[in-house]
Amino acid sequence: MASLAGAFWAPSIEGPPSCLIVLCHGAHATGEAMTRMGKVLAGLMPHAALAAPHGPLASSMRPSTREWFAPPYAEPYIGPRAAEAATALDDFIDSQLDAARLPADAYVMGGFSQGAIVALHSGLRRKVPPRAIVAVAGILVNPLPPLTSPPPVQLISGQIDPVVTPKLVSQSEAALREAGVAVDAHYVAGLGHEVTPVVINLGAAFILHAMGLGNVSAPAPGV
Repeated sequence: MASLAGAFWAPSIEGPPSCLIVLCHGAHATGEAMTRMGKVLAGLMPHAALAAPHGPLASSMRPSTREWFAPPYAEPYIGPRAAEAATALDDFIDSQLDAARLPADAYVMGGFSQGAIVALHSGLRRKVPPRAIVAVAGILVNPLPPLTSPPPVQLISGQIDPVVTPKLVSQSEAALREAGVAVDAHYVAGLGHEVTPVVINLGAAFILHAMGLGNVSAPAPGV
């Protein structure tokens, strides 16, 4: 699979980055779809570099956009395809860490929908895991390997999400906890299959805590 391109944001304060934040978009989008989250995190973590890779495949529905794996979006098809996409994501993360001259563990991962599925698969299997994984409308699609020092995982699910239902997320939550993963799960009332300011606030707070930077107040309503 070819190397991934992406959208990038340099630290908002002059100087080398202290960490890398990798954000993975959902289907039929591009890395630029993560701009809202990126702007919030850039304001809260001015020394962080952000990278939002474009999925490796042209979208089957909107060819000008990208996706991480092709339809049908159901088992038994998703598992192998998500694993293949995760390989490309792994290479992307390694190249970004090398380019920024960052330590191998100085990064966090986040994603929405397809991007969350691939981020979970990749982040839980990397030789040097991320400091944290934020999965919005994301689930496990492959059995977990034995985990020795897994990163903390935040799961955010919309209670009215018709695509990745709360039941599916709850099943993944149970599997993660059984595997020894520290899980921060949120089932948000009134939330569908979308990223809203509430979701961004939850993810940003989790990332800051994982990086040892404390708590964060809610972003402005227009974020």
